[in-house]
Amino acid sequence: MNYVFSGHETFTCRHYWLKKGLDHLWSEKSFGDSAVLHLGIGKNMVAAVRYYLKAYGFVGDNDRFRDLASDIFADDGYDPYLEDIGTIWLLHYFISTSGYATSYFLFFNYFRKLKPRFTRTQFKTYLVNETVSQGKRFSENSIKKDVAVLVNNYNRSSKLKHPEDGFNSFMYELGLIEKNEKIGNEDVFMISNKVRENLPPRIVLACIRLSNSGSTVTLQELQNGINQIGNILVLSSMAIRDVLDKVNKLYPQEIIIKEDAGVQTLQIKSTITIDRILNDYYND
Repeated sequence: MNYVFSGHETFTCRHYWLKKGLDHLWSEKSFGDSAVLHLGIGKNMVAAVRYYLKAYGFVGDNDRFRDLASDIFADDGYDPYLEDIGTIWLLHYFISTSGYATSYFLFFNYFRKLKPRFTRTQFKTYLVNETVSQGKRFSENSIKKDVAVLVNNYNRSSKLKHPEDGFNSFMYELGLIEKNEKIGNEDVFMISNKVRENLPPRIVLACIRLSNSGSTVTLQELQNGINQIGNILVLSSMAIRDVLDKVNKLYPQEIIIKEDAGVQTLQIKSTITIDRILNDYYND
């Protein structure tokens, strides 16, 4: 995998940046010097908008969610102004699995399971060691800044340094990373698998469908597999079983949970497409 730890210019993703950036591209404008005028933000923020469009998988070489960007953020899209918590859960899934935002992929798939109680320094050290083990070298300062941005995207600061900061860090609404305590000058954070009361069942099903093109997947894979719902949505085994029971009730003839020789599997018929799932969710 390619490693990317910079491009956000230390900005968290503002609430309106994704739609503003996509509208900019859809109007056939570029992110050159004129983007400062067209977007009405500073040069560094323009760079950050471009970074986040890539990080969420909407543009660039890792644009696997390009079509969903249009479905969600077009003026007549499902949720262009991020008013639905389900959309924010989807965006969290996008940035963690797009393949561009390295820290998010490694944090949710690996690091958080090693260190559910962690500091920024511990995560930075993990990333430095990971890159070295892969024969790659990055500035520790760049990695340190990337770690700070990731944590700030999910944990709303009570100290807003700029009036516009009130619009940022929309993913804090998910409640995934919680500040636990302070040891010396360093904050300690917690992230743990559990039931997510604000996570809609159809959004979980959408994430399952995006991660699995086949018709069958084991519950063990859903719990522990790379980019699967257990890792990315930070769910306990009980939470996964509970949400699967709910989607089974929504689509009783098309989603079936089976057990054979002690192995539980989820079977999804081909009629359950990502387009159908999202259409049902946003129009329910």
